[in-house]
Amino acid sequence: MTAAEGGGGVVVVSTSNPAGASALVHAAGLAIQQRLIQSKKATTAFLYRTFSPMYRLSNLYIASWSNGSQLRGLDKIKTSFVRGDAFTLMRNTTAQMRDVWNQILAARASQKKVLQRQKERKAVKRDTAAAEKSRKDN
Repeated sequence: MTAAEGGGGVVVVSTSNPAGASALVHAAGLAIQQRLIQSKKATTAFLYRTFSPMYRLSNLYIASWSNGSQLRGLDKIKTSFVRGDAFTLMRNTTAQMRDVWNQILAARASQKKVLQRQKERKAVKRDTAAAEKSRKDN
């Protein structure tokens, strides 16, 4: 098997036939050239897959300064600041937190009432049982 066939083994070149050796060297050179071309294509594809998203994003960012996108974004921030959207958001969030807290407190109060009723029922049963026991003893 020759290097041109992709064997990768040791090639023995005979000096008695220079034309055959030249053809063999030429074939090996072509094989190496094909491998280099394939390697270059694979490397190029890898680099394109790796860096093209960031390259496109960078170009969009640079273009945003000239096409008015940055100005629109800054205008939205300014408008939101002037309207006081942060305070509105804080007020609404606080109201929701207050409602949730009131629900928690109501649930705790309800649970305390249930526990108190259970204690009272146990006490009534205990007192009733003690009264019956004392009547039986008399």
